[in-house]
This record gives sequence, C-alpha cells and structure tokens, in this order.
Amino acid sequence: MIIGKRIKSLRLEKGITQDKLATYLNLSYQAISKWENDETQPDISLLVPIANYFDVSLDYLLGNECSQTFYQTRREKLQSIYELDRTDDNFRLADIAYKSFIENGNPTAKDYWYYAYLYDVRATESIRIAKNLYLKAINCLADVQEEEISNAYEELCRLLINCNQKEEAQILLEKWIARDKENVYPYIQLANFYNYIGEPKQAFDYIEKAQLLEIDTYQLYMIMGEVFESLGKNSEAIEAWNKSYKLNSNIARALYNIAHLYENIGEYNRAIDTYNQIVNWHIEREPDAISLEYPRKRIFALQNEK
Repeated sequence: MIIGKRIKSLRLEKGITQDKLATYLNLSYQAISKWENDETQPDISLLVPIANYFDVSLDYLLGNECSQTFYQTRREKLQSIYELDRTDDNFRLADIAYKSFIENGNPTAKDYWYYAYLYDVRATESIRIAKNLYLKAINCLADVQEEEISNAYEELCRLLINCNQKEEAQILLEKWIARDKENVYPYIQLANFYNYIGEPKQAFDYIEKAQLLEIDTYQLYMIMGEVFESLGKNSEAIEAWNKSYKLNSNIARALYNIAHLYENIGEYNRAIDTYNQIVNWHIEREPDAISLEYPRKRIFALQNEK
C-alpha cells in the first residue's frame, strides 16, 4: 500500500514524530504506526488534512508521482496559480499555505525565497495598478482641478523613483511642462522630483522658474521648504512652510514638516509646540484616536528627551 510508505516518507522529510502527526489529526500515534506498516489505511476523510499538512497534492499522497514532477509542494502550485491569475483569493490561498508551513514546518532557504517571490509578484501587480490609477487621475477630464492633478503627478513620480524608474518620471514631467509652460504646477513637481533624487540645487532652479509666474500656491512653498531643508537652510525652510500653511490651512503637511525639522535639529520645545498645534488641528477637523496617536506619541517622547 503506497499511501502508508508515502506518509512515512513525508513525515521523516518534515522531521516530525508519529506522535506530532497524530496530535494534529486528533488520533493516537498507534494509528499512524499502523498506516506506515501497511496494517491499515487512513480514513478517506483524513486524506485532505494529511495532504494539506505536508503541502502535497492528494494525487501525490495516493502515489501519483507525476503530480509532483513540476510542483514539488502544494504551496508552490498555489503560488504558480496566483502568478497566472492574480486574484485576491489566489494570493490569499498561497499566502496561507506558506505562512502555515513556515510557522509550523522546517522551512529551507528555498521556502523563504519562494514566499518572498509571492509577495514580489503581489507588489509588482499592486504597483502596476497604482501606476494606472495615477495616470487616470492625471488624464481625468471631468471636474479638473490643477492641485489634485499635481498631487497625482507627485505621487506617481515618487512611485516610479522608488521602483528605479527615474527616467520615466523625468520624461513624464518634462512632457507636462512642454505642453503647459504657463502652468506653475509642472515646475513645482520638477522641483520636487530633483529634490527627491538628491539634487536640491537643480530643484531650486525650477522653484525660481515657478516664482516667475507670480502665482502663490501652498504647494510651491511646500516644495520650497523641502528644498531649503535639503540645502541645510533651516530657517528658510520653516518660513516657507509657514507660508504654505497660511495659504492652505486645510493641509497639515507643512506643520508636520516643521515639527520634524525642529525635532531633527534638537529644538525639542519648538517641536512640542508644533506637535500640539497639530493635535489641535486634528481635533478641529477629525478628532479620531488614529489621527491623534502619532503627534501625541511624539510629544510624550520629546518631553522625556528634554
């Protein structure tokens, strides 16, 4: 009887005792011993739990060698299914199989890198979807608002840079500025782009070009502050962020930037004052525990630093 020998082989390969397998199946170890000595066979209702425990197909458990030729384990098969058909359900099944094995089995380097590859495929798919949605936002014709489109450009460029696609981000922004030279926002985002890749001096060139358009926008001063910070001009950075917040007090990003800068340069009292301002900002608009948690944690930490 092949099944008994197959169970013994899988058990020894996994490095577990008869007693451990019996406990998992809610049986006695004598039952496992009888299977492995070909005295009895498992009840048909136990075949699926046994196959799942060892991460093999039912066919393989029953002695069909062919089913193991391409997929060495059930989890590898589930991973391959997700790679071909990237649905949430397929990912969930593969994720559960790997997580269960790594937590309860004896994982090898191959198991870890296959599990990592599963998330790699997931991340690639998520990036593709995010990129397409940002592009839809950029090309949206209904109820066009320049600030929102500028935000979509900013986040798309950050995504592309983080994915080592800097050239694509640069081309995207240069095309925008070429077709809309009188618009301040492409200059703002090119300044943001160069600052993000570590070239603040080139970023400042685009800030100066944006200023020539004589348009006051909170985004311009937001990016200006970040470039000043990169250049080590802290007082100028704080002044720019204060102007940004004054132009649009519905956005708290400038306050967070100011608090972080004060914290980084060791001016803890000013950092605490700014975090308190952030707390009040959230209380006035969205007084939920999640939004208040971070600034309050920073206040507590900084008070203990002093």
